[in-house]
Amino acid sequence: MPRASVCGLSLGGMVALWLAAHAPDRVHRLAVCCSAWLGPPEAGRAGGHRARQRTGAVADAVLARWFHPGFVRRNPDLADRMRTMIAATPAEGYAGCCEARSSAWTPNRRSALWAPTLVIAGADDPATPPEHAARIADGVTGAGSWSSTTPRTWPTSSRPTP
Repeated sequence: MPRASVCGLSLGGMVALWLAAHAPDRVHRLAVCCSAWLGPPEAGRAGGHRARQRTGAVADAVLARWFHPGFVRRNPDLADRMRTMIAATPAEGYAGCCEARSSAWTPNRRSALWAPTLVIAGADDPATPPEHAARIADGVTGAGSWSSTTPRTWPTSSRPTP
């Protein structure tokens, strides 16, 4: 396949940004959803250190970033499955993902991006708030950003209703 439209959610969005920057001739269009770490590298390294101790120790914090509390209350079985999945993730692999956030993509690398791009953020996403999405979009020629009324990192499944 010579070119593709690429969409990445969460860490997948960072991968999509990397792909668009390093193989721009392969990316026709780009959608980045609730993604791209713009925080200080130390925060990613600290998350990696905590996860190395035990992924179960970070499961509740991750769940709180992914889903609005009202969604968790309405969907306790799904929340429990997600918590169990996070806790069962090998600590070294999860820690590596946290650390990759620190260096995988930064605003100064965005000048290489030229594919038509849409950057989506959850209105209350603690990992990538709307202002971060706007910063990402500002660095891509012709890009736009949009804030969903869904508040967290997984806007396809989380709604702000109580």
